[in-house]
Amino acid sequence: MNNLINQNEWPELNEGDPLADAVIADWTKATPEEKNWLVEGMRNGAHSIPQAPAYYHTLLYQAEAFLRSASFLDFAAIPYLYASPMWISVSLGPGALLHTYTDPKIANTLVQSGKLVNEAASRRLSETQLWLLKLLQADAWQIGGSGYVHTLQVRLMHAKVRASMNKNNQYQSICTPIDQRQMVHTWLGFAVVSPRALEGLGIEWTEEEQKHVAALWQIVGQLLGIPSRIMTDLARDGCAENWLKSFGQHKPCLDENTKVLTRSMLEALGQRMSAAMKLPKDIAITLMHGFTRHIHGDALAEAAGACDASLSALIPTYVDANRYHMQRLRQDGSYRQSVLTQSSMQINSICAQIDGSAAYQQN
Repeated sequence: MNNLINQNEWPELNEGDPLADAVIADWTKATPEEKNWLVEGMRNGAHSIPQAPAYYHTLLYQAEAFLRSASFLDFAAIPYLYASPMWISVSLGPGALLHTYTDPKIANTLVQSGKLVNEAASRRLSETQLWLLKLLQADAWQIGGSGYVHTLQVRLMHAKVRASMNKNNQYQSICTPIDQRQMVHTWLGFAVVSPRALEGLGIEWTEEEQKHVAALWQIVGQLLGIPSRIMTDLARDGCAENWLKSFGQHKPCLDENTKVLTRSMLEALGQRMSAAMKLPKDIAITLMHGFTRHIHGDALAEAAGACDASLSALIPTYVDANRYHMQRLRQDGSYRQSVLTQSSMQINSICAQIDGSAAYQQN
């Protein structure tokens, strides 16, 4: 299956998220008590809020049905736990987020609205990491679980932003609401680019583990409101890669907004990773540029703003170390269990250290 996806055959890509948008329309005019019903329903199930508006129930019953139909979710976090939060962060920043920023509509909206630039970059990076790590916590995928609740909150945040931007015509003149095209583009960054980045960094998964990870991102995509017809196609063998190629066929012709976002993200990530990697901050930042080139190739990395290649020669050393780690993990059960335990503890610690509510949790 080598054909690119004809995006014109998928009119859903031009839509928002009608169900989540309807929920936010009800939520906006609700009393404080009625607004709280939505979170209560996420945590305790739709049946716990019989008095809530119909769209609340529709959203939650649909989400709960997705959850019941999902398979392998008890095992989905294990491949990521093998990698450790440090390498998950590398696959998130230089991997998934850079891919997200290559969408010109996303890049323009984030830059013009001041998101993910300058002092906000570190905070936004922390919040994205928080959401990703919440997907990997124990009991994340049950009603009220961290992965389930946080993903629904992300979906509703996008609907809330769309409502605000559609209402404010002056703001919409410089930024446009995110539609399903951008949602699928972003999903591909997490579901395809990030796992591929980990593999390129020496964290190689078995075929069974890859299926478990794919099941994780299927449920995430469904809970985020990506249309079912698209998610069904993305689940077919080879199709996610074809979608990825179709979204990237015009690269590496990227604009300045992508470069601004990339440089801000790499600087923020390098500053945060310096302690974990036991490196000075300036060296860690330069290394993030090198990881970007390793993951995406020189042409795309340079077009996106990752221009410093001075430490790229060090990366094969990290790759070899990760391959040795994975080989030992496969052969030594006690080592494997210690890695799983340590990674879980680190994830819980990182989530606990993020101050206050994430933007997607507000209100």
